[in-house]
Amino acid sequence: RRGGSDVGRKRRANGEGSVRQRADGRWEVRFMPASGGKSRSAYARTQREAVQKLQSLKAEDGSGVLPVTGKESFGEWVDHWLENVHRRKVRESTFGKDSSLIRKHIVARLGGYSLAKLQPADLDKFISQMKRDGVGARTVAHCWVHVRQILRNAVRSRRIPYSPAEAVEPPRSPRKEAKHLDAGQARALLTAAEGSPFEAFIMLAVNTGARFGELAALVWRDIDLDRGRLTITKSLAEIYDATAPVGQRNTVKITEPKTDASSRTIVLGRRCLDVLRAYRDNADATPHPTARVFGYEDGSPLRAGTFRSRVWKPLLKRAGLPESTQFKVATRHTAATLALVEGVSARVIQERLGHSSVTTTLQVYSHVTPELKEHAADAIEAAIFDPKFDPNQDAL
Repeated sequence: RRGGSDVGRKRRANGEGSVRQRADGRWEVRFMPASGGKSRSAYARTQREAVQKLQSLKAEDGSGVLPVTGKESFGEWVDHWLENVHRRKVRESTFGKDSSLIRKHIVARLGGYSLAKLQPADLDKFISQMKRDGVGARTVAHCWVHVRQILRNAVRSRRIPYSPAEAVEPPRSPRKEAKHLDAGQARALLTAAEGSPFEAFIMLAVNTGARFGELAALVWRDIDLDRGRLTITKSLAEIYDATAPVGQRNTVKITEPKTDASSRTIVLGRRCLDVLRAYRDNADATPHPTARVFGYEDGSPLRAGTFRSRVWKPLLKRAGLPESTQFKVATRHTAATLALVEGVSARVIQERLGHSSVTTTLQVYSHVTPELKEHAADAIEAAIFDPKFDPNQDAL
């Protein structure tokens, strides 16, 4: 029947549909998903083609392929993703940093868009606007990773049929070389720390390459001075909560290490052990095994911000090092780089640093590769031409 009549006049239930011929001769399909949401429409040139499209919609709805498009904004979906997806996948400290970054850069620029109507062109503008606003390239790239994750989750949750981010050229993330101190600068740092309350902390950081939070969380039972071993099983994390009152947004908490590989035992050097013994012996009383190894005089735990202003910057000044030198650069990166240059196995360094794989170690410290290649060339020639060469010495 022509003239806009329906094939079947009765009201259809969800999961059913209708086919009718319009006044212009085309056939229209209407379908209401069984799972709810907006009705779907499709058009065909023949009745047979229209019936086939209706059957296809029913099949997609039954298999969970057909999206249930809602009316929420992108910002509302971000809130859902943060609280119900991202929060349970990352550490609490990471969640605080990520949520702050996402609200500051992503929600501020894209939050008002309709989730269902967001287009690739909108995302291109988002990237360009961030760059025009002077946001760093690494931050832009980091934000883009989150945008893709959020939209992919919306697809899996059947809120949108496809992710517009897949049609966008991603921003380039610049490769950042891991800076480090040379041996002379490392000695100057340790010399400047001698006699200070944090001499043992700095020595341990340079010797082991352990993370700041891992060192701040140590208790005395984690250090075996007789066997020369340090065991890392936890980390002190600073948790940021943007919803808390001003002045109460940063709290500290003992957490699990960053990765499974971060739980590890590290062999300590002789000088490091001597400094740690002197540090323990100078205590007013024999420390309890569960007592925190490092902290401030008032008993409060080490926090990165206060440590930087109270301890680190004055130490750098005494050592004659740039005030901009980061703790991680002077300790973790320096320990790893000097070890690689001296021929220590990358696998051993990976285990000391707590990296999840040796690939991560080699990628972070790839700038050392030229020196390693020279070392390899010298070692091969020595093995061939030097009869006194010991193959077990400086083994890579």
